[in-house]
Amino acid sequence: MSANKLLSIEEAIKGIDIVKELSSYIELKRSGANYLGKCPFHDDSTPSLSVSEQKQMWKCFGCDKGGDVVKFVSLYENISYMEALSKLAAKYNLPINLKTEEEEEKKDIYKVMNLVSNFYQEELTKNPKALNYVIKRGISSKSVEEFGIGYSPNHYKLGDFLSGISKHYLDLYKSTKNINEHGRDIFERRIVIPIRKASGVSSLVVGFGGRLIDDEQKNTPKYINSSDSFLFNKSKLLFGIDLALPYIKEKQEVILVEGYFDVVRLHQIGIKNVVAPLGTSFTQEQAKLLSKYAKIAYLMFDNDSAGKNASLRASVHLISNGLKVFLVGLEEAKDPDEFGLKFGKEGVLRLLKSSKDIIEEQLELNNMKIALELISSIEDPQDLIIYRQK
Repeated sequence: MSANKLLSIEEAIKGIDIVKELSSYIELKRSGANYLGKCPFHDDSTPSLSVSEQKQMWKCFGCDKGGDVVKFVSLYENISYMEALSKLAAKYNLPINLKTEEEEEKKDIYKVMNLVSNFYQEELTKNPKALNYVIKRGISSKSVEEFGIGYSPNHYKLGDFLSGISKHYLDLYKSTKNINEHGRDIFERRIVIPIRKASGVSSLVVGFGGRLIDDEQKNTPKYINSSDSFLFNKSKLLFGIDLALPYIKEKQEVILVEGYFDVVRLHQIGIKNVVAPLGTSFTQEQAKLLSKYAKIAYLMFDNDSAGKNASLRASVHLISNGLKVFLVGLEEAKDPDEFGLKFGKEGVLRLLKSSKDIIEEQLELNNMKIALELISSIEDPQDLIIYRQK
């Protein structure tokens, strides 16, 4: 082998003695053609982890974990697969182009996320109860297609689907935390909506949101999102940004709502420059993202105390990032989804037109503490002078 030749992941793994490496973590004893040891990933009183020197693979028959030497180090050290590979490459002096491999892995994970999204969409067409839920909410077939709305049927069908394509794909998807080590889908029996980030001329699926179709399930959250991972960071993402961005740029205005179905409804009736934080906790990072494209933000959160409080918190972040904020009152509906269904595009436009600058509204209501807090968030000196005079 040439001293300058860079190895692929497969070639690098072949250069590592799996028995020697795992023996540096756990005690292994030969048992026939294989080696046995106590699994470090569960309470293992009798050795249930088997290592095949010939196949260069390990498997625990107690907790069902398994894989190659890199996967073992990744799990044991609680680091990513690529971090474990980098560590082993340095330890065994293996010349591997980690940057290229990381780029390939990133391409693969987006491919997997797209496969999962397509799987959910296909499953929606097969489930009458889920389809009926979507229809009863007044969501059109065009919106289902545009937003990629789908359904997760049960615990294990997705895992079986991915492993049927590639074991590597299943392992990659497990790293997103949307499916556990045993292949159990966290979104089971929920309507599932992909969450995308805008990337150049395309959009990439980075996570999912799920909504129960049976509200009678007690002690179960109605909505859940993907957990934060190397791919998904809730505080930096906005639902609907992939579809809304061209319209936000065109108008230099953005409408902020709370939920997935609020976005879907407004988009469906022709209000396209609308996005939602993933929950009521709007962040500084989300405000900074919007400030690149918009000068005005309309806050149309739910018509309850939580929504009104969330509007005030979001305003601080938006104002500090240079946006002018208008508060949209929902007097005749509980949320934008219901309002849009009742009154359509013209009704929403009427609300936007009648909305008030949030600082001026607080001053008119003599809510001086809130008004001063919002004013103190202003960065522009000229705007600061104008509001202080008021």
